[in-house]
Amino acid sequence: MIPILNKIIIKKIQHTSDSGLILPENVYESFIGEVLKAGPGTPANPITVSAGDRVLYKPHTEVDVEIDGAVYTVIPWQSVIAVI
Repeated sequence: MIPILNKIIIKKIQHTSDSGLILPENVYESFIGEVLKAGPGTPANPITVSAGDRVLYKPHTEVDVEIDGAVYTVIPWQSVIAVI
């Protein structure tokens, strides 16, 4: 999957409790993901994140896509709040 223009493909980071249990999103809502691929952006608005960066993004701007059993999240570049 290759993102176009200002889109970024991320993998949401799962959170675990102190005892190692994976917490579902409705218990621990967080909008942090690892960038898998980033589109080229535009000359006026280039994308400055790259694969491997962890980003904090705005809620309710993501689209989840399932391909071959794996779930990916696509967000617009403008939704990125910070690289962490």
